Amino acid sequence: MELDKSSFSFDSYNIYSLNFDIDGLKQDNVNINVLLDNLDYKKIKNENEELVASLDITLNLEGETSKNKKIFLSLKIIGYFSAKNFDENKFEDFCKLNGLMNLLSIARSFILTTTAQMGIPPLILPLLNINSSFEQKK
Repeated sequence: MELDKSSFSFDSYNIYSLNFDIDGLKQDNVNINVLLDNLDYKKIKNENEELVASLDITLNLEGETSKNKKIFLSLKIIGYFSAKNFDENKFEDFCKLNGLMNLLSIARSFILTTTAQMGIPPLILPLLNINSSFEQKK
């Protein structure tokens, strides 16, 4: 099956902040809560049938290990998106939902590889039900 390309484009991203406090993590049993503390959509341009916007998120991971060791990690990432011949309201919704899913995928990979290189068991961001979270917010 050949898949169609979307007119929505994920142009680039930048991870611009990472803070963490991982107290003695040496085992794999970690219960992580994921909090989206910031979701900031900004329209950059709307001209010649092209829309460009950014989505800036702050993702916080809080949790503890089976031995009650605390974990905290905060990551800030911004993504840039564009589309041609897209309704402006649909574009914003698409950025917030699909853009967020793309940024979470990058955050998951970044957190996994960064913590693995720290000599501790890698932290794996759990799969998240974004649709359900957005529905509950409405």
